[in-house]
Amino acid sequence: MARLMVGLFGTFSAEMDGRPVDFAYGKIKALLAYLALDPGRTVSREKLSGMLWPDQPQEIALDNLRQALSRLRKSLKDKLNFPPFLVADREKVSLNSQADLQVDVVLFREALAFCSEHVHRHPQTCPTCANHIETACKIYRGAFLEDLTFPDSDLFEDWVQLQRARLHGQALEALGWLANYALRLGDHLRALGYARQQVALEPLNERSNLSLMNVLVCSGKTDQALSHYRWFEQRFTDEMGQPLSRPLADYYERIRSGEENPDAYRETAARDLPTPLNPIIGRRVELNELEAWLSDPARRLITILGPGGAGKTRLAIEIARKQAPAFADGVIFIDLSNENAGTSLASQIAKYANLSFSNEQEILEELTKYLMGKDLLLVLDGLEHVQGGSEFVRWLLQAEQNLVVLVASRERLNLPGEWVLGLGGLAVPPLAVHDDIEKYSAVELFVLRARQSDPGFELTSANRVSVGRICSLVDGMPLAISLASTWARTLPCEEIARELQSNLDLLSTAGQLLENQTTSMRAAFDQSWNRLTAEEQRLFRQVAVFKGGFDRQSAGAVCGATLGLLASLVDKSFLLGSPEGRYNLHDLLHQYGLEKLSAAGETERVNQRHFEYFLRTAEQNEANLQGGNSFKAFFWLVKEQPNLNAAFEWASAGAPPRDEIGARRLAECMHPELHKAGVHVKDTWVYKKPGK
Repeated sequence: MARLMVGLFGTFSAEMDGRPVDFAYGKIKALLAYLALDPGRTVSREKLSGMLWPDQPQEIALDNLRQALSRLRKSLKDKLNFPPFLVADREKVSLNSQADLQVDVVLFREALAFCSEHVHRHPQTCPTCANHIETACKIYRGAFLEDLTFPDSDLFEDWVQLQRARLHGQALEALGWLANYALRLGDHLRALGYARQQVALEPLNERSNLSLMNVLVCSGKTDQALSHYRWFEQRFTDEMGQPLSRPLADYYERIRSGEENPDAYRETAARDLPTPLNPIIGRRVELNELEAWLSDPARRLITILGPGGAGKTRLAIEIARKQAPAFADGVIFIDLSNENAGTSLASQIAKYANLSFSNEQEILEELTKYLMGKDLLLVLDGLEHVQGGSEFVRWLLQAEQNLVVLVASRERLNLPGEWVLGLGGLAVPPLAVHDDIEKYSAVELFVLRARQSDPGFELTSANRVSVGRICSLVDGMPLAISLASTWARTLPCEEIARELQSNLDLLSTAGQLLENQTTSMRAAFDQSWNRLTAEEQRLFRQVAVFKGGFDRQSAGAVCGATLGLLASLVDKSFLLGSPEGRYNLHDLLHQYGLEKLSAAGETERVNQRHFEYFLRTAEQNEANLQGGNSFKAFFWLVKEQPNLNAAFEWASAGAPPRDEIGARRLAECMHPELHKAGVHVKDTWVYKKPGK
């Protein structure tokens, strides 16, 4: 399908698949331009002919239109296009909206129209709308059809002038909006750029010049604002023959007298956010999701949920920085990661706000007054460290209806109205992919961190497989990748990957080489482990015997799991749940859980129960393979292959094997059907026995 791109801003242009389209004469361009402004809208032949050839008799004008349409079809090669660009019958004509057609004015209007339909807290401070308005301003490259003029077609000229004025006004308004938005961000350079574009579009527009003066004042360039006014006043008087309006003159006097204080305009919305030392890597999907949620007035409590080292803090800072302009009273960021469990969250917020208090009741009273009427984003990082934090957040949201709370935590708050974004690892390349692994965010982070430790580090054909393996072994966990990368200056990547398979302590570093205060994955996991109940600790270490995931039934049979305990471990980021009802562990948490299982002296006993369960279930499944449920039985074999392999390996290990008869029986239940599907149990001693 051919693509037609029509440009109506500035000089008229038309390209087919990137190549300019030739037109026999100017009025064919005018015909295409008129139809392109509203694809899909039908226009009568009588109207088109009367507009383009008003001085001709109707019959001649209609004939001219027929010829113009014929030549336009030829220019567009419409006989070869499906669907065609032109749709016409004896009465009316239109451009086909179903064809691959792109018109700059249509894109401009759609970008602006998005903002009127978008759900946001405040239309003047919405980052999502700012992106669309900025896109619209980039599309606007000049006056509408500035090179097409036909003195013999007054109706066409009137139409052009009407559209030109309307679009010009929209572009001016959009640039003014962006200038004010940039000021809220504290980005004076961008604000100045938008304001200057406004003035360039219409040099004698008083509102545009007032906007430029305002930006100059906000940027601390008062002298330049006064100088611009004097220049503009002279030019306006000379060309318009009348004095400037009072609002602009009054503003000039306030600046000159010092009444207009530049400091009053300096943006403070994002002033209290930590400044990361490194750019955020990846997380585009998560940022888009959070941006949509924070723009929705109905979502006032959002939790970024993930295990230690997942990058929750970095993501929270980034989205808070992007969304700060959407909140009139800015952002409060409170780091709770180092607080003791008994520390009052109320006192932390009060301390931030410089509130005076002598007891807990006074804190609540002062906070209520402080928050009253404020349009504020409160970011709480590490809320799980604070005892009673969840209930206090409930009180905050009930106390002030404009407050929005963004929490970064290893545990759900489990409050009504909570929206939870589960944060996993960065994107990792599949093990079979060795080319172009640089495009995966986990690899991008590893290379960046490795170069910070060793500026000479490069991703090469010799180490790229090992780097991909490292990222896969840690499931793309940002902290783990950063810790692993610090070894690149002393160990080959192949050796790092080999060590990671069995040595969790490799993921540690001395000193503060990383932005995160946690300097080892073990320390991050230990913090979360210590907050589990004894029953939660028991269940977590015991489910570590499973490989490739498990369901509630198998966890109940092997570990005595209940639905409540499983849900609690999911809520505390120790397990990953799925809509299909299966649970899994992050690879590093799996290794950590096996260590805890060994330390508790339960390895032998739990693995025995794991083997007995899968042997029993495989025998039941074997009967189903021969019956009417063969598809379901075969699917179970494929799904549980990692667990079946693990059970088989455990029973067949040792000399003599722990359970040779049981291992043989398990192999009989599973191996033939899997072999047919190309899925193989490991080639161990069972299949090498004589007569097997």
